Amino acid sequence: MALPSIVTKDDLSKLDEAARGHYIQIPAEQAKASKLADGEWYRIDATPVHGWGIEPVASLKAALGAERSNVDSLTSKLKDYEPLGPASDAAKLIAKAKNMDDYTPTEQAKAARQAAIDELSAKHEAEMKSLREQVASLDAESDTYVRDGRLISLLSPHAVDPQAVAKLLRDQVKKVRKDGKPALVVVDANGNPRISMKPGHSGDMTEEELIDEWKANPANAWMMKPNGVSGAGTHGSAGPSGARSGSIPRSVMKNPREYQRMKAELSAQGVDISTVPINEGA
Repeated sequence: MALPSIVTKDDLSKLDEAARGHYIQIPAEQAKASKLADGEWYRIDATPVHGWGIEPVASLKAALGAERSNVDSLTSKLKDYEPLGPASDAAKLIAKAKNMDDYTPTEQAKAARQAAIDELSAKHEAEMKSLREQVASLDAESDTYVRDGRLISLLSPHAVDPQAVAKLLRDQVKKVRKDGKPALVVVDANGNPRISMKPGHSGDMTEEELIDEWKANPANAWMMKPNGVSGAGTHGSAGPSGARSGSIPRSVMKNPREYQRMKAELSAQGVDISTVPINEGA
């Protein structure tokens, strides 16, 4: 006859004396946790072999069920992070975490959840960084079009090559926001807004003033066209300095800074400064 796994004190007294020696008393706290009736209870004193032993099955099932519930709950919460990346990414991480033998089921779920968050957040941040860089590039390109378009429009009535002069002046014009709207301002070498030099004016310098200032500089006379001629073209004729058409004033050749500036301007237009005549009288 098989021996029962647990017995009451009364049942124990009814067993053969030889069998009673194989039983030990169950602690009151454990008996209460296992929802056994009040009184003394005894269980077989067996040594576990190959993972087999005598344990309170009901409490073990309850603990396992609670752990599974925790895993299901935490796993379902991963769906909140699916917009950050494919669900398959999170699934792979969960499967990897479940292979961690040293973790309890709850720890596995927590580790998988955190790993999914970290990896998907990193992926999301990388994508956002790429988008920000693309937007910044497009903004810079847009700024160039806006500035050049404005300058070319203002330069067209003048006796100069609008596109060539616009390229020279673009770095002195900056796009900003005024009262929530985009606007252009003339800036100095440090990027600070320049003040109008017109008598009676104290506001920002306008693009028209910048163009007038550029035209008044004798070093730029060689870019002027014959009087009354405007629109696209290359070199011009007599400007404020009285330089001959398509020539460089001798005074510019004697000034290293002006010479280098003019050389850079010509180079930007594909013109070799050595091919431009020198006006000995200017």
